[in-house]
Amino acid sequence: ADLCPLVTRLTLCEDEETNGHFILDPGSAPNNWRIVSTRSNLIITLPSDVVHKLTVLPETHPDNPTHHMLQVDFHKGKAPAPLSSDTTTHKCWVLEDEAMQGLMDVKTGSNRPFGARRGRGRGRGRGRGRGRGEDPKMSFRDF
Repeated sequence: ADLCPLVTRLTLCEDEETNGHFILDPGSAPNNWRIVSTRSNLIITLPSDVVHKLTVLPETHPDNPTHHMLQVDFHKGKAPAPLSSDTTTHKCWVLEDEAMQGLMDVKTGSNRPFGARRGRGRGRGRGRGRGRGEDPKMSFRDF
């Protein structure tokens, strides 16, 4: 189920707890970069004021072939602390990199479907509509 071509192209590494994968969320670019798990509701966000662009590279980890390298492009002068402030591009294994872990905000998302909203509820119905302000000279109502 997780071997869809889009998932394999965006896969960063395996999510060992759920037997899924951590992927770069394609819908999150560029305002709120997210890394999500394909099998759980874990969401890792990266600040858009620091991170300009994320790219999953085809290079794999020497010890783990399912772990792909991530290229991070920072806004000028916004690189995190372990890196020098003039660094604009950084390649790393995202879950092992000290600089990236300082930027990550880990959250648990909702399992509720996005389109599931609350309805109007119960009550007196929706009524018969309100009267329109018609010009009495233009109608044949009381003719």
